[in-house]
Amino acid sequence: MSGKLLPLVVHVLLPLAIGTAVYLLFREPGTHLTKALFGDPLPGWLLDFRSSGLVARFAKYNNIINILPDALWAYSGIALIGTIWSGNTASQIQARVWLAVAWLVLLLSELLQFFNLSGGTFDLNDLLVIVLGGALASFIFRRSFLGR
Repeated sequence: MSGKLLPLVVHVLLPLAIGTAVYLLFREPGTHLTKALFGDPLPGWLLDFRSSGLVARFAKYNNIINILPDALWAYSGIALIGTIWSGNTASQIQARVWLAVAWLVLLLSELLQFFNLSGGTFDLNDLLVIVLGGALASFIFRRSFLGR
C-alpha cells in the first residue's frame, strides 16, 4: 500500500466502519442515524440480527456500546486530517486550521444537542469520549500538525 493508503485504512476507514457497525447493529433500533439510513420500519435483516441473541450477549457492555461509536468517529475524523497533512511540512498553518475545524465539528456535534439545536440527546459521556478519541488521534498524528 502507498504511504498514505495504509494509515487511511487503519486510522480512518477501519474505525469509521467499526463505529458505524456498532451503532447500527447494537444500539437501540430507533436512533436518528438508523432511521435516516434505513427508514421506518427497519429492514428485516437488521431486525433479525437484533433478535438473534448476539445483541443480548453484549447487553452487559451497553455502556461501552453506547459511547464507542463516538470515540471511534472522533478518532477517525482527526486521523483523516492527520493523514491528509502528514509529510506536508510546508503547510503547518493550514494543517492546524483544518485540525481546529475538525475539533469544532466534533465538539459542536454534541454541544448543539445540549442546547436542543440539533437532533439527538446530549450525553456528557459522549462528549468525554469524543475528546478522548480526538485527543488520541491528535497525539498519534502530532507531527502532521506540529511539524516535529
